[in-house]
Amino acid sequence: MESIIVRQRLRPLRYAFLVPPDDSAAFLKAVCLNTAVWGGIYNPIVVIPSDEAGGVLSAFDVDRVVNLTGKPLRDPLSVEFEHRTVEEADLLQRPDFHTRTRSLSLGFGMGAVLRYVAESELRDASWRSRVALIKDVPDEWRLYCAASFGGFAELPKYAGEVAASFKSLTGAQDVAFSTNDDAAYGEWVFPIFLTRHRLRRFGGVANFSSHLVYFGDHANITDLVEFWNIRATGRETWFVPINHVHNHLKMATRIIRAGKYAINPQVENSADIQKGASVSEERLQQIVATLPPEIGPFTVRTWRPRFGLKAEYYVGDIHAADIEGAAGEEISFLTGDRMTPIKLVEPPYLDESYRFDDHMWAVELQLSNPYSSDELMCRLPNAHGLSRLAREVIMGGLGEVRLGRNGIVLVVERQRSNAYLAPVKTFDVFKAMLEEATGLKAFPSQAGIYADRIIHKMGRLDYDCRIFKVRGVREIIGRLSAGDTLTRGNMCDIVKATTPDRFGQNWDPAIYEHIYRQRNGSPHFSAIFSEMLDKRVIRPGMFFECNNCHADTWYHVSEFAEDYTCRFCFERQRVNFASKTEWNYKADGLFQVADSAQGSIAAILALWRLNEVSHHLDDRFCTGIELRRPDNNVAAEVDFCFLKLFLLTAEYELVIGEAKGFEDYDADKLHRLLELADGLSPQPYVATATLKDRYSEGEQELLRDIVKRGYKLIPLTRLELDPYYTATRFAQMRNPHAVSLRDLSDNCVFLNIHQRGANPPI
Repeated sequence: MESIIVRQRLRPLRYAFLVPPDDSAAFLKAVCLNTAVWGGIYNPIVVIPSDEAGGVLSAFDVDRVVNLTGKPLRDPLSVEFEHRTVEEADLLQRPDFHTRTRSLSLGFGMGAVLRYVAESELRDASWRSRVALIKDVPDEWRLYCAASFGGFAELPKYAGEVAASFKSLTGAQDVAFSTNDDAAYGEWVFPIFLTRHRLRRFGGVANFSSHLVYFGDHANITDLVEFWNIRATGRETWFVPINHVHNHLKMATRIIRAGKYAINPQVENSADIQKGASVSEERLQQIVATLPPEIGPFTVRTWRPRFGLKAEYYVGDIHAADIEGAAGEEISFLTGDRMTPIKLVEPPYLDESYRFDDHMWAVELQLSNPYSSDELMCRLPNAHGLSRLAREVIMGGLGEVRLGRNGIVLVVERQRSNAYLAPVKTFDVFKAMLEEATGLKAFPSQAGIYADRIIHKMGRLDYDCRIFKVRGVREIIGRLSAGDTLTRGNMCDIVKATTPDRFGQNWDPAIYEHIYRQRNGSPHFSAIFSEMLDKRVIRPGMFFECNNCHADTWYHVSEFAEDYTCRFCFERQRVNFASKTEWNYKADGLFQVADSAQGSIAAILALWRLNEVSHHLDDRFCTGIELRRPDNNVAAEVDFCFLKLFLLTAEYELVIGEAKGFEDYDADKLHRLLELADGLSPQPYVATATLKDRYSEGEQELLRDIVKRGYKLIPLTRLELDPYYTATRFAQMRNPHAVSLRDLSDNCVFLNIHQRGANPPI
């Protein structure tokens, strides 16, 4: 029985509202719908079609899309959100049996939130007096006021008297809109800001400040949508109309001064001034030049935010903050392949009047177990092709299950729900990812099965397989797997050998500085020999000559005591203890398979190094996978895969690799691996591993070409595979202590194929 930590984060459903370009009616409807749902201020509005649509949807990791375009969605949105689209005709639920009113079918309505607020938090009259509704808005400013303050005017017919209920529950006052003086706006609580009640924001850092003043055209829908989406990321923002800057200086000053705070003792944050799409850089500079000096320090930003941008070595332009309405942590116990159920955390706003279909919310689940078997996975990466596996983790039909950027997202529709969980097999995760990328069927290869069984026979990859790092041990296994027998003295000579061959020398004190080395630099052979016996890499026996048929052959220790039976003539006879026969050893178990179990040891060493660099207990690996066509012929093969999961998210890095002993790599095999990498998103690292001290000139040229074509390469040699730590090997590099796959890639590319990458030496 093992314990699984299940962390829960409850939040509102995150919707994206799709609107046509320059459609003010659709924009107003999207704003009003967001004003009526919990968390609406954090929901993006997306113009369809537009170049930015995909980036916005990716950045916000939305649960559902609300189609206000009046047209069916086209690919790829229709495929991605096939079962997660709300059409305009479906915005209202069926009428209530008693009241005959109809409520919105979006997430968690603000009615329940406001009732809770009115009963528990708004008893203080002075606080109640701060809630306001904007009235007497000229037509020219309708879009601006809706985007800035929220509103209810464009809610669907029969949705109920939402505005009247809002005033009744909050005691809101009517405040007339004015373009002359904005001093009071910062003192009021408007409807759109109440949608973030009791929601905690965290994360969302990038190149845009947490506080931002947006200069744009108050009647331009593009500017208003961009302003809305910047605020939806969780930033404190204020829209300053470019033709009324003097009337908004107090609000701009409020934002800029709030954005001046210390991030750490050496770094101080400052607010941003951001121009809208309709504002030219010259116009912005003119406006900035007129701002009074006392307004405070700020950064002028002239480029538009590029939502969803992901690039190598770049943190991104702007990220959406995660939101949390409640949190919980429970322990589930894993027995076999089943886990004990957990109680799901609930919103604080539910009461006896709650109906089954009144509200929906999301719960993000993150499972982790640092002590679980490598064969099972509790955490899943947010990768294509894993939706089915995510649904297998959550059993019981509670609602829609999908993979989000922070883990498994469960849409909950009922109160007091229990979740029944089950881990998935590690191989199934890699299988689904590769099948999605290629359209082929994935199966474990024979060499992969050998490598997997060797790892489990030894114990764990990260410690018990270290004995394979010794080149002499690998030579012993290779010779024994070819049918040879060796004595203890023979094996000692092999391990200690320092005479180099064309691929290097067996014992090198510089390589084995931290593994099986004695103080004088020589190998600690007794420890090596004992571990080979304990792990059953070798099996002891003796050669006996039969007194009857004179056959001389090797017998395992289990085949004799004081007597033994001849393997050829079956004559039972006494062991000749007076002879000076020495113990002889053969390979045991899978190590009897020729060619060191079909080259499995090279793949094991590559996985050991990747695991040591990543050093996260939730990381997983998989040995050899074959990808077969419908006719069952092998189209491609991967010797090993490694999956690095980032802490507290479902973001990941993938490594696919080839491993060789002393043979050279051929172009065709590597090109098939690159074709596989092309189908995976994000692009994986491509690792090559050789047991030679260096790649041949032909291999280096081949690998340099791969780097020049933009692939992320990790070319490993014996000089990176054998040492316990790589700090000595990477001593002259900018990052000698490689703590990421990127560090390992940069260092190995520079050292092993003499190609300058992003991390040259000091």
